[in-house]
Amino acid sequence: TAALIGGAMKANFPIRLVGAVASKDEARYASGISAYRRFMEALQRTKEPHGLFIVYKGFPDCETMEEWHRYCQHAETSSCVMPDQGYDLTAYRVAVEMISSPKVICFNSYSEPMNTSWPNDYELALAHMNVGLVGATGSWETFQKGFWRRLLFPSWPNPNIRTNAFAMRRNDFLKVWPRRFRTKWGCYLFESGYNSLTRRVERQRS
Repeated sequence: TAALIGGAMKANFPIRLVGAVASKDEARYASGISAYRRFMEALQRTKEPHGLFIVYKGFPDCETMEEWHRYCQHAETSSCVMPDQGYDLTAYRVAVEMISSPKVICFNSYSEPMNTSWPNDYELALAHMNVGLVGATGSWETFQKGFWRRLLFPSWPNPNIRTNAFAMRRNDFLKVWPRRFRTKWGCYLFESGYNSLTRRVERQRS
């Protein structure tokens, strides 16, 4: 189970940002703590008001987590720790269940926002009632290579919003987002398969 760490979460922010930190070893060897520092510095330059909820995934103890968390200088921050299971997509579900903000932006700590008003860009897009999912990036790609994959993935073009940085209304998120992702292929299917996140949201709002 996830253990809540930090101050009480506030519900009066228009958007709450949800960040998933990769496991300690993966982050240390792949991008290191410098990437996490860049991530936090970029958030501090953001002008729009927002709350921040961080999922520290796969850290062995609170002391190790706090070593990383000291680089977080955001005024309104809550966090939790969870086992290194289920990939980032499971971490997003854990976080969104623990917060009450009506809208959320989810991304991982490899991200680095390039302007200071980007939360407002997501907010404006979600303000349209016929919009249920907003992404920083999208793709038409498909994993349909070989006969058996045709049973799992649509043919090209296969438009889908990438899950590395996206925004949704919290209620919509909880309706379409699975509680667990047990395999990497499960993540691929959720992002670009026949029952992808994008297709689920399209069906929900049709």
